[in-house]
Amino acid sequence: MTYSLRTASGQTCVVGDGAIVEPHVTATMHVELGPGTLLPGLINAHDHLHFNHYPRLGSPPYQNSYEWARDLRTNATEDIDRALSLPFTEALLFGALKNLLGGVTTVVHHDQWTELFENRFPVHVARVRVAHSLQLEQDLERAVAGANGTRHRPLSIHLAEGTDDVAAREVRQAATEGLLDDRLIAVHAVGIGAHDIESLRSAGAAVIWCPSSNKFLFGRTAPAALFPSGIDILLGSDSLLTGDGTLLDELRAARSTGYLDTPRLTDAVGTTAAHRLGIPLPSLEPGSAADVILLRKPLFEARSADVALVVVAGRPVFADAEFGDVFALCEVPTEPIAVGGIHKLVVAPLATIANKVIQMFPECGSLTAGTAAPPHPQPHNGSPALHLTPHGSNDRPTALPPYRPTPAVWRGGAAGSCRVAAVVRGGAEQGCRSSSHGAKRYGTAPAPIASPTTQPTPIQTTPASAYPL
Repeated sequence: MTYSLRTASGQTCVVGDGAIVEPHVTATMHVELGPGTLLPGLINAHDHLHFNHYPRLGSPPYQNSYEWARDLRTNATEDIDRALSLPFTEALLFGALKNLLGGVTTVVHHDQWTELFENRFPVHVARVRVAHSLQLEQDLERAVAGANGTRHRPLSIHLAEGTDDVAAREVRQAATEGLLDDRLIAVHAVGIGAHDIESLRSAGAAVIWCPSSNKFLFGRTAPAALFPSGIDILLGSDSLLTGDGTLLDELRAARSTGYLDTPRLTDAVGTTAAHRLGIPLPSLEPGSAADVILLRKPLFEARSADVALVVVAGRPVFADAEFGDVFALCEVPTEPIAVGGIHKLVVAPLATIANKVIQMFPECGSLTAGTAAPPHPQPHNGSPALHLTPHGSNDRPTALPPYRPTPAVWRGGAAGSCRVAAVVRGGAEQGCRSSSHGAKRYGTAPAPIASPTTQPTPIQTTPASAYPL
């Protein structure tokens, strides 16, 4: 199963068995992508996958995250209980969809690890040690120690998340706990001062920056002095409980501050993130894992509608509807979804889950830009086509009646053209490639994708951490 991807500008990438392969490898299918740029998939360094079906909750601004947690537990119980009615597995999968909409192929889930991430999950989940925070982690010593296989992995912990003295003391408290070293990745760091910045820098620690979440909760983000200090900066979207939306939205929010230049901000979702998380560097070079995205617009201008293709470990999991033949080649079951007026396909059952979520919380339709598209024929399995609309729009997400495809395959494309080329036997193309090395990226072979007939194993119980904070 080998296929080549080629953009209108001639950029080419050949994918086979989960990896990028050499240009001379024979491809079974050649796909003409049209305009856009192929990039390695983005890395989201901080998310809570199971909290992305929540709307933004709370009455900010707060002085620190603990104050916010107390407020939610007192005043948001109805919304929280409603959100908890979504099965935990489906909550995680909706979080995966949010990341795909932002061009993410690897994410850090700041919570308990589950075997679901190793079996049929649509995005890579980078495994690190996770402690919630100094005050809210139930067993800080155990969390810091990590589980088998993670004891030498980086430690991610919410630190100095606030603007008051409580937040300002946390770097010093972390030092007392023996946490300041080159494996520490401090999430947020809103309340740090000059002494704290120097402590983090001298320890070799890194910081995960989540500007839109910070500004929602506290009215400000990490101090400007942090960014030229030499400390590695990673970018995280956080969950929809507090964040703006996808990682693409977060990139624009980060860029608007002027704190990081374009190369460092690009690295914050790429090479810097991979280095600090201890995962392979993102690349389109032969031998690299086939984690690939196609953006119709430049990275800092792109929105969810501009994400035309997402490939994870060689499997297409999200794409414009015209690329349905690639899903068929890879035997990936799909469902239709309209994003910002663009008809797309997503690995099943993510659109079905999204439909449930948006009926529960219409605000979650804010994941994409644009308005709902009019009905348009497209190949799918008969499930309703989900339409996502922008935050603040008067148009609510709606589901189209099921479309029953005719025997002729609809391929889409502008002005009636078809971008998916006919299946070609033989021939080689120049450019990026792929081999079985992709199966080695996280130590396991790419798992099968969940489908309506092959559902992921349900998680029978909702962990205590499924309750926000």
